[in-house]
Amino acid sequence: FVAESPRQLERLVEGMRSEVTDHLPRLLEQYTTSDNKPKVSYFEGERGVKQVYEDLLATCKKGDIFYRYESPRNYKAMRKYIPEEYKVRFRDKMEVERLIITNENTQKQKLNRLGRLIKVVPSRYDLFAYDISQLIYGNKVAFIDFRSETATVIESAVFAEFQKKIFKLLFDKL
Repeated sequence: FVAESPRQLERLVEGMRSEVTDHLPRLLEQYTTSDNKPKVSYFEGERGVKQVYEDLLATCKKGDIFYRYESPRNYKAMRKYIPEEYKVRFRDKMEVERLIITNENTQKQKLNRLGRLIKVVPSRYDLFAYDISQLIYGNKVAFIDFRSETATVIESAVFAEFQKKIFKLLFDKL
């Protein structure tokens, strides 16, 4: 065996450069038209779930509203995912209004606070205890499964607006 000349690397790089140049127009077209397509992110583990709450904090500005369906079996166990900044900005300083649909058990554990409106799914319809939350904020919809510690965020203005409309309809009916 004999090593190839280092000049061979130049020829390989030039070949790759040519190939990239040939495909670049198509790639750029796909990239620029992808603004209309939803962006989906998936997270795992405790850190992944916390990332969703950190994204909520980064996205929501003072005066915004966010919507949350929460269906915990054990509300206190869910709190470990929520960053301290969430409690300060959203609860204590009331920078963001929160509309929440939850189950009767969780509602009983929450204190009445300004900046948070809670409606309850009556237990005669369902216990609504799935350990899943859905957050609707900005142009994003996040689904968190606390049992498997997984989360999916869909970034799409159309999806978010659609989910807000459904949330508001149900919120007004409860």
